[in-house]
Amino acid sequence: MENKFVSRNRRAGFSYPSLYLLFILFMILQSGVFGQNIPDEKFAKAIRASCSMCIDSADNLTAHAENITYLNIEYQNITNLVGIAGFSSLQHLDCSNNKLTHLPALPQRLKILYCSKNQLTALPNLPQTLEDLTCSKNQLTTLPFLPNNLRFLTCSENEIARLPVLPNGLRYLVCHNNLLSQLSFLPPEIQIVECYNNPLYCMPYLPNSLLTLAIDVDKVTCLPNTVANLVVLNTSLSPTKTPPTCVSPTIQSQIVGSMSSDAICEGQKVTLKAKAVGIGHLTAKWQRKKATEADFSNISLSEMVYTSDTESSFTSPELHYLDNNVSYRCMFVNCNKTVFTDPVTIKVNPSVKPSVLLTFSTNTTVNTGTRVNLQAQSWNAGSTPVYQWLINDEVVKDEIGTILKLNDPNNDYSVKVQMISNADCRTSDTVVSNVLTLQSNKLIVSPEPIVAAINPPIASETQQDKPTDVDVNKRLKKPIAPPQTQPPVSIHEKLPKNEEPVKVSINNQPKNRVKKEGKVEKIKTAVLVKASNEMSSEFVKFDAPEKGDDIPEKIKPHPEIPAILHTSKIEPYKAFSRNDWLVVSGLGFLALLTFWMYRSHKTANKGDGSEA
Repeated sequence: MENKFVSRNRRAGFSYPSLYLLFILFMILQSGVFGQNIPDEKFAKAIRASCSMCIDSADNLTAHAENITYLNIEYQNITNLVGIAGFSSLQHLDCSNNKLTHLPALPQRLKILYCSKNQLTALPNLPQTLEDLTCSKNQLTTLPFLPNNLRFLTCSENEIARLPVLPNGLRYLVCHNNLLSQLSFLPPEIQIVECYNNPLYCMPYLPNSLLTLAIDVDKVTCLPNTVANLVVLNTSLSPTKTPPTCVSPTIQSQIVGSMSSDAICEGQKVTLKAKAVGIGHLTAKWQRKKATEADFSNISLSEMVYTSDTESSFTSPELHYLDNNVSYRCMFVNCNKTVFTDPVTIKVNPSVKPSVLLTFSTNTTVNTGTRVNLQAQSWNAGSTPVYQWLINDEVVKDEIGTILKLNDPNNDYSVKVQMISNADCRTSDTVVSNVLTLQSNKLIVSPEPIVAAINPPIASETQQDKPTDVDVNKRLKKPIAPPQTQPPVSIHEKLPKNEEPVKVSINNQPKNRVKKEGKVEKIKTAVLVKASNEMSSEFVKFDAPEKGDDIPEKIKPHPEIPAILHTSKIEPYKAFSRNDWLVVSGLGFLALLTFWMYRSHKTANKGDGSEA
């Protein structure tokens, strides 16, 4: 005999598994386990006051939250809006007058966002559907990319120094009380602009759609063009006289430099001045171009605003020889009307170090009646150097040339020469040569080898002063060493001997691995973790921790794995939340219940067949 309960359900068109499956799915949806949790208690309270069915007792959003299109939670002392994305159909959000320091990701259907009078320092990415943004009285320094659908933008009383590109469809711009120094572009359909109380002196081109313009009339003293029926307001939003149309400024004086000629020495600064006249305020920008560059570029921190009859000045940093033939010019701007001064090119000469070297023209043995000619060989001496000879530290009168002749010199005396240079860009004026000493009829040159007192690094062959006698070294018994860059050595100081280089031995033989008693070599093991990249089924190899070690928070990629796999995002393991446990438990219970119903149903079928 057929089971009446089974046959009745068969005639209804469904079975036990279907009933229980529908029941469990209904309970899952009603319990809200898929809902977004709201961690901020005051935010949860505000949601509950606005829509009691949208949030449960555990502060989780329910399915009702997905249908809400308007939410006003201002004046609630909210500090965190995490969970707002759960209102997937939200179009109007007003969270003004709270204590928010940041905003999480916003619903992607949002059209109106009011978040004024908070403590926001930045805004998240804005939905492409957004049409109205009001974020005044915060601590914003920048704005994110503005969506093309935006029609109204109010960002006054912040610290914004530069606006992003304004969308073409923008109709209303309120940006007063910020740090804006320029507005690069006004959209072609804009109607109202309020930009007073900014360091703004020039306006961009005004579109014909513009109806109202609120500016600082004492700063913006002229407009780039005229617009019919335009109403100009001052800082108190009262009508004021429309400024005249700007005209191009005129260069009144070209660049004048602080140097006596167009050449300076490296390490020096140069001050440049120029002047232009025009209507209202002018913006002066200094530009520079090196000899290796193709065009001029703006110099940072050189932009200044002047009245129409004020001189602009600029002081360069210390210039070096690499800056040789650098050019400067000044650009004057008056509401996008620009003029340039003629460029000035500056030659930068390298620094030179004067030096002098004392040589002699006889053997080291001096006999009675011998004449000794001493010669001063100089570098970077300039066009008119002055030489002063000293014997036993006493000045030799009337001897100011490069040669000193000694007839029948006496025993025990010393000679040196002092040179006063007048070379351009010299590092010093006076230098002293090495010392020649006569002791027991022997000429001794100090130090040995002869080293100039000060020796210059010479920048180029054309810029150095040539020695007066290039063959003087050939007449010496001992060759005179060329000038060195080291400082002079004392006459009593022995030169150090050349030290032998340190011998370095390289052992190319690999070290044998020795297993010490009681110790075992470290064995690297690995685990394979599947990357979460849906486009790839690659596996990434990692060094696993040794047995007994704690699992590190971050597992470093194994070096054998190609670098491209290191960039794959690895799915982190996370603890199950309450909602996750409910889902897993419900699905497990559903599987067991389905299996039990299947076995009962199969047993009932067998019973029906036996009775038949």
